Amino acid sequence: MAFDSLDYSKMEEIHSKKLIRISGGQKITDYENYIGNYKKQFKKAREEQVTNKIALRFFERIQNDSVASERGIYKLVKTDKNQNSKTHYGQFHVLFIKEHKEWKILMDYDSNENNTIGEASFQKAKDILDLDSFLK
Repeated sequence: MAFDSLDYSKMEEIHSKKLIRISGGQKITDYENYIGNYKKQFKKAREEQVTNKIALRFFERIQNDSVASERGIYKLVKTDKNQNSKTHYGQFHVLFIKEHKEWKILMDYDSNENNTIGEASFQKAKDILDLDSFLK
């Protein structure tokens, strides 16, 4: 994953150039700014020897032939060079579209919901591999 490897080019690959990024319900960003921000963040993390580990869990996964929606909770653990870790949680909603037969993220929204998202919310959501929970 892009977060774990600090590779912004992986972020470029999975996002549509038409991206609408909404951070915490406070800021709307386009593709160029979003990718540019990750390019800077990942470079700084490498320089400061910070590692990232991200995990996703879901409470909604729906799709048709051309659009998909996923909502859930992420857990991001950042560890500095002294092995001090800080954990961040948030709720996300991602919309995908098919572009040239590939799924791309069109809209990416996340929020910590006024710091109400934590480990309990994360554990309550379904594992990324628990697809049976979403099949009807």
